[in-house]
Amino acid sequence: CTIRPRAFQPIPKITIVIDTSGSMGKRDLALALGLVSKVLSGLRLRDGIHVVTGDTQAQFARKVFDHSKVELLGGGGTDVGQMLLEAYESQKTKPGLIIAITDGETPWPIQPIGCPVVACLTRKPHYCQLPPNWVSTVIMTE
Repeated sequence: CTIRPRAFQPIPKITIVIDTSGSMGKRDLALALGLVSKVLSGLRLRDGIHVVTGDTQAQFARKVFDHSKVELLGGGGTDVGQMLLEAYESQKTKPGLIIAITDGETPWPIQPIGCPVVACLTRKPHYCQLPPNWVSTVIMTE
């Protein structure tokens, strides 16, 4: 039996959750859309990415191929934790990674949701709540 090398690269299934609550300003939302664009172009995902936007619950949930097709619906209170759960549970094929873009002024789930989560905070930690230890955290800069 001969095992031959091959060029197989699994395509990651990524979901991006964008906080569109009232505390998210123009700069925060611009950073969010910029990250969606970077993920789409950087990973060259032929199947697009699933994007969820909202405040206390999902207001927009769709597979997108272009960041300009993302609808930033919401504007009320914030519960990114609830949106993470909705984003994970609502998909037939579970995501391999969820990226949550938020200003950090939100509650987080206490327990892991079933897949890795990266919180991309649009503000420095002294202005926001840090996510729990099971969430990887990145501070976004312009």
